[in-house]
Amino acid sequence: MTTQARFIPAALPLSWNPALEESAREVFEVMLGSSFRVEPSPNAGTFSLTAVVGFAGQIRGLLTLRCDHSSGLFIAARMLGVQPSLAEPEMNDALGELSNMVAGSFKAKLEQDGLQCMISVPTVISGSDYHLHNVADGSVTRLTGRFDGGTVDISLQLQH
Repeated sequence: MTTQARFIPAALPLSWNPALEESAREVFEVMLGSSFRVEPSPNAGTFSLTAVVGFAGQIRGLLTLRCDHSSGLFIAARMLGVQPSLAEPEMNDALGELSNMVAGSFKAKLEQDGLQCMISVPTVISGSDYHLHNVADGSVTRLTGRFDGGTVDISLQLQH
């Protein structure tokens, strides 16, 4: 059995924050026609929707995107081009797709730095009475940002 050597650049960023913030801004602008401004959130405890995308390969971990119900409806409505009152049935799919696009944009930035990885299909969790335990022990980057339709919290926990 042959073991492949893994190449991981010696100079990994101490914080993935700039790349994650750029990815979020690009996706929110293109998909929602909205700016994304990083700022502290007074309502982080009221988030009831969580979309999760996994990373595997040279970089392993999770990206989570959390928001409240009204922000989720706004996201779905903007992505579908309908009124928020009509977006409820597609809200989970829209949040999953938005998180997938942020993760994909971030993955492309990793690949520009020579890191190869894959991302999983998104999973959406409804409710706030849960604990997400990521077994990846590594760097954590968190962005809380406002956009035209509300607030989202994006967390990236990566092991390298």
